[in-house]
Amino acid sequence: MEVMERDNRIAMLQLETELQATRLDRNRKLFWLAGVASALLLIALWLAMQQVRVRALANRRLDRLANTDTLTGLHNRRYLIREARSRLAASAGSTGNAALVLIDLDRFKRINDRFGHDHGDAVLIESARRIRATMREVDSMARWGGEEFLAFLPNCELADALEIAERMRGAIRRSPMLHEGIEHQVTATIGVSAVVADMDFDAAFQRADTALYAGKQAGRDCVRSGAETAPPEA
Repeated sequence: MEVMERDNRIAMLQLETELQATRLDRNRKLFWLAGVASALLLIALWLAMQQVRVRALANRRLDRLANTDTLTGLHNRRYLIREARSRLAASAGSTGNAALVLIDLDRFKRINDRFGHDHGDAVLIESARRIRATMREVDSMARWGGEEFLAFLPNCELADALEIAERMRGAIRRSPMLHEGIEHQVTATIGVSAVVADMDFDAAFQRADTALYAGKQAGRDCVRSGAETAPPEA
């Protein structure tokens, strides 16, 4: 009997040992599976974050392309109109003025006709660079179309805007623009208009455009104010 009891105890101990080994092996597997699952979850989260980042970058690139003139790197007309109107609306009720500065390169068509569009493009790029260098950090500028540029100057009185416009004109005509060994002496005619916070953007632009036309009629290479050319009040 004692021998049988001893054998039974030994058998029970062996069974218990095997069960413990089985539990330990199962726990190891569960721990390993949990680790793998955590790693896969982290990878999935990382991939999701990368996808969001790629989409955000793509959206920013598309937005930049939609709002940028590809030749000069300036903003385009649509962007400047939206930004100017937004900033004018934000300043509604304030006493500060803004200004529009419309710049047109004189006799630009002659450059394209005589030397080719690559020379014309080079002149546009250099003109944009020179104009932008005269402006304040808060100012915005766009290629308005063809050889025209438009600058929006927030919190700027007309007298100050005229000084900035004169700097722009001087920067453009300061020295010839060189492309492929050929020098192009470029001048610009500029129209300036004040914009009060509650004034319609289109009306302000029309005044700047009228001032620019008056400058062209006066012989080009000059700055004219919309206040000088505004029609008399009824």
